[in-house]
Amino acid sequence: MAVYVVSGILFILFFPSVFDVYIYFDKKSGRLNLAVYFYGVIKVLGGFVEKDKKDYIFHYSNKRAKLFKGNDMGKFKLKLKDLKMFEVFISRLYISFPFDINYVNVASIVTVSSNFICPLIKGADFVDLKSTVIMGRDDSLKAYYKLRFAINIFLLVLLLIKVWVRNEK
Repeated sequence: MAVYVVSGILFILFFPSVFDVYIYFDKKSGRLNLAVYFYGVIKVLGGFVEKDKKDYIFHYSNKRAKLFKGNDMGKFKLKLKDLKMFEVFISRLYISFPFDINYVNVASIVTVSSNFICPLIKGADFVDLKSTVIMGRDDSLKAYYKLRFAINIFLLVLLLIKVWVRNEK
């Protein structure tokens, strides 16, 4: 029996786990909605972020929230080389600009740059990178981002410990 338990724990720790991250931003409401799913089914994290003067408030349930000071946000020392342990499968960005003359130039720049950048970033055949720009009838800027990546739990725990130690210094 102990062999099965140890084998199961080792399998969960070292087998790549797939996470889906969904981010939605609406400028009119000023909220950034966030959801993280394990294998697209089990919700790991969810809620929304609001800005309150200088601080950010992360609401992760109806009655619970966490306050992040504006000057503390820069202390999160995550480096680009730390993100190499994530294997990205899908990256989709949808942006909806209001149909306004001020946004036409920005929308065209985002469209052209994403059409050039996505094929260059795409290193492997299984990576699906897409970007879509819409000129909508709404009067608000909206953005939706979906990311699917794989990482094993052991490396994720090591990354969290590494960032935590770096932040304590």
